[in-house]
Amino acid sequence: MDISEGAAVGALLEAFIVHRPKLVQIARRVLRCPYLAEDVVQDATLKATTLTGCRCVDCPLSFACQVVRNLAIDRE
Repeated sequence: MDISEGAAVGALLEAFIVHRPKLVQIARRVLRCPYLAEDVVQDATLKATTLTGCRCVDCPLSFACQVVRNLAIDRE
């Protein structure tokens, strides 16, 4: 992982941490269960830590929201 890739992953993780309540709300709307919503956000955060080649994530918050939404739909 080079420096720019590490910075992109760092920005993405920061989005997951700072906007956690919003991400849980997104998952909860899909799943209608607060416990499953928390699990989905945690899974999404863990996936974000293992990303490679994510230099081009222009908006980390939008990316995080989309990942959470997709995982919640998959969990449904």
